[in-house]
Amino acid sequence: MTRPHACTPAALAGLALVPALLLGHAPPALAAPAKPAPPSIPVCDAQGKPPDKRDKDHLGYVSQLAVYLANGKDNAGSASPELRRIPMGVELLLLCRSGSSVLVQARTEDGPQGWVKNGQFESARPQAGRLLAELAALPADDVRRRRGLAERALELEPLNPATHHAMIQVLEAGGDKRALAAARARLDAMASGAVVRQQGEPQLIFISTTEGVKMFAMLRNGKLLGMPGSGSDEPLPGKLLDMAFQPGRILHVHAGGVSRKIQVTGMAQSYCDAQTAAVRPFDGGETQGIATNYPLRPSPAYEVPVPAAYGTMNTIIANILRRNGVHPAYRERMLLRPSKGRNALEGFAAVPVRGGANPLLIASVSVEDNDSGPSYSLTVIAEADKTGKYRLAYEDFNIGSGGGEAGMYADTFNYNADLDGDGIDELILSSRGYEWGSYFVIQKVAGKWSKTVHGASYGC
Repeated sequence: MTRPHACTPAALAGLALVPALLLGHAPPALAAPAKPAPPSIPVCDAQGKPPDKRDKDHLGYVSQLAVYLANGKDNAGSASPELRRIPMGVELLLLCRSGSSVLVQARTEDGPQGWVKNGQFESARPQAGRLLAELAALPADDVRRRRGLAERALELEPLNPATHHAMIQVLEAGGDKRALAAARARLDAMASGAVVRQQGEPQLIFISTTEGVKMFAMLRNGKLLGMPGSGSDEPLPGKLLDMAFQPGRILHVHAGGVSRKIQVTGMAQSYCDAQTAAVRPFDGGETQGIATNYPLRPSPAYEVPVPAAYGTMNTIIANILRRNGVHPAYRERMLLRPSKGRNALEGFAAVPVRGGANPLLIASVSVEDNDSGPSYSLTVIAEADKTGKYRLAYEDFNIGSGGGEAGMYADTFNYNADLDGDGIDELILSSRGYEWGSYFVIQKVAGKWSKTVHGASYGC
């Protein structure tokens, strides 16, 4: 996938183009030459192709709630789930006009393009304070217009208690009891830090990083299920996305045996990591970890393996590499070493087992010859039996093409958490290659460890 080029808007151009007229009754011979008319707004051709313009013109700002970028003039502004929703306040850059529709580019980091209808944008950036002032000036019985203004103000400032209170007042006057109860619950949750699932929202699992939070998997009837990746090639259903990333909502986040809370502040789109929401700590601390919209029993933090574990795992790793025909020189480079010297170690951890005396041992190693040789990666889990002896419980061996970054593939162990409540922690790992990555679960099902769920992918 090619990274889109950033656009630089041109100087502000008027939308109403009025040619200059010469006033008065001067003789024609003495009349000043008419000024050339400003360039007309480009019109799309029959295929809807924008004109070849190096710079884009400022058109205005999204001023309505449900503005979707459509892929054609006939359905511009429709709420099709396949189309990209653009939040209020986002600047639009003009590409071309055709009838009542406008082809635009949203001034966001990834700059999506599509059609919108006239009336969905205005020249001035909308402000919540101004909308609330308009709401206050309307008569109390004008419920429809008051509600529309309150909804727009709440969209602009979802973390401002004033916009929530305005919405509650409007709903109290309008008699919409279900919407009123939901609005009160949102405000109460935001103030108290309660983690609340909306009606119809499944139990969701997220990956939370320093860049934001993205949906990873869901739990349904006690079973972990995957979902479409969070990359732009696999869009998540719009309704589920709106539920999951509603600004102001609180989520649990778990990492290193500690549970905290984070708050969603809004969508955070980027070139190579779409469908991600920005978050901030709600009760202090880090935002990284496994996030959920339902409570998890705290899992013990993984530990640094004892020295003897290195010998145990190296024996297992060497046997696997030998079985797969890896040259001895590469096998040596992939062995685990306690020091932080130059080696291929991606991660080695001891994960406590609930009710067990011996931890799981999980290691990921990789090596790459940047010249002409192959690249190898291996993820291994060793599990102790009743006698305390470790045996191979899971292996994932991969051979890359070598010759640079394009051949690289490696896994990294990130978290352990009992996501499905069965008393056995799942292992959450990230995998990475050249300009791509994703997360996955290694889960014990029917006594066997296996890779079960993929999600939260990213890449260009």
